[in-house]
This record gives sequence, C-alpha cells and structure tokens, in this order.
Amino acid sequence: MDIPNWSKQSWEVIDSYFRNPKQLLRHQIDSYNEFVRKGIVEIVRQFSPIQVSGEGKTYLMHLGGLSISRAQIQEHNGIVKPLYPAEARIRNITYASPLYMDINQEIRYHGSDGVADKIEQLPKISNVLIGKLPIMVQSDFCLLNESGGKPHPDCHECEFDMGAYFIINGTEKV
Repeated sequence: MDIPNWSKQSWEVIDSYFRNPKQLLRHQIDSYNEFVRKGIVEIVRQFSPIQVSGEGKTYLMHLGGLSISRAQIQEHNGIVKPLYPAEARIRNITYASPLYMDINQEIRYHGSDGVADKIEQLPKISNVLIGKLPIMVQSDFCLLNESGGKPHPDCHECEFDMGAYFIINGTEKV
C-alpha cells in the first residue's frame, strides 16, 4: 500500500501556481467573465417583464438583448475613442464600458372581467444605454486583451501587470 506524501504534493501544487503567475488571479478574472456573460443576463431575466397596470390596461416592457461595447471615452469635442486602463488612471475616470439593452413593449387592454381583450405591440427600442459597467483589467472585456496579452506600446501599460482589479475614478480597486 502506497502512502501519499501530503507535504511533498502540497508543495508541488503551490509551486505550480508560481510557475504561472496569472494562475493566482485566474479565479477572480474567470468569475468576472462569467458574471458579465451570464450573471447580468440572469439578473435582467428575473425582472422581465416590467408591468405597469391601471385604468383597464397593462403596459409591459420585455427586457433582453444585452450587449457591451469596448471601453471608450467621449472627448469634449465629441470624438469617441477607446479607453485604456492607463488613461483612466491618469484622467481620474472609471475604466468602464457602455451596457446596452433591447426593450420590446406592449399594451394589454383588459375587459371588465380582467382578461386581456386586445394586445397592442409597440415599436421595439434597440440599444438603450442602461449604464456603464466597470471593466476588470485583464478580463476578456479589457482592451488589453485585444493585443494578445502583450500591451500595445501606445497604451502605457506594464507588461507584468496581472490585472484582476478595477479602476474607479482613477484609483485601482480590488
């Protein structure tokens, strides 16, 4: 019977983390990526449709079609350009991306018995800006990942930065 050497095996696991430094933060980045891809959609699904009732009719908004664009900033002259983490730090702004949603609307008219007699479909509202989502540095949604893991020389980022933090009002937050 072979008795495992727990001490030796424990150190092998610890050593494996230090051979690949990003492995130490991988769980945080993966968790954030999962939240953006699936968690936000699930939260929206829980609150859809939104209903407002009164005077024999119900207005419904069916929420869905979420999309996120690249982190960007709009300059005072109206030009929109990509926002990199270093620029967010320098300008004391949040490194974030716009989050958009599609909304389908309808009105249901009710008779005296409360049953919907008529349903009127209203025009779909596409790409409604619902807010800005802070982007975790080095996540799948970070602009630094577009360059294959190595920072572009123009973005003024440290090549050894492992990420897994946010930049809020120019300050790094974990």
